[in-house]
Amino acid sequence: MIQDIAPRRFDITYQNKRPREQDIILAYQKEGVLCAGHGSSVRYPTAGELADGFPDLYEEAVYLFGIDEQDFFGISGSMLMESKEFSYLPKERLRYVVPVWKAFAGITGFQIHKWYREHRFCGCCGKPTGRYGKERAVRCTSCGKISYPQICPSVIVAVTDNGRLLMTK
Repeated sequence: MIQDIAPRRFDITYQNKRPREQDIILAYQKEGVLCAGHGSSVRYPTAGELADGFPDLYEEAVYLFGIDEQDFFGISGSMLMESKEFSYLPKERLRYVVPVWKAFAGITGFQIHKWYREHRFCGCCGKPTGRYGKERAVRCTSCGKISYPQICPSVIVAVTDNGRLLMTK
């Protein structure tokens, strides 16, 4: 899917920074993402659009990634209610969104959000974790164990020769 967002440039390098008014906020609640519009066209809210209803937004938002010069931040949707402009779209519906880079942003943001949500407690001692701040990781507030997101790369390749496809068993 990442190849489908070209010519846009995706940058997942961790950065410890706070959102600006024009930065995109990806808020997730019950497997849905907060956005305006439904169907094939969606628009994600900016920090400036959500700040009035959520005053702690600038402190709570976590940097996720950048696409071109646009930064994307994540927050828990339980902190935000739907409005007449923004509502929660089931993440499965993102596969129909165009342009594809917007679908990619919503799905990738969900994966990072889910990892943070599932690592609120230490796997060793069970105590709460907090954002590490130096890299994309969480650190146990008690024993100090650092946990990183799992990366599970996969590659699909088709080997062809003059219209023939190599098959293995």
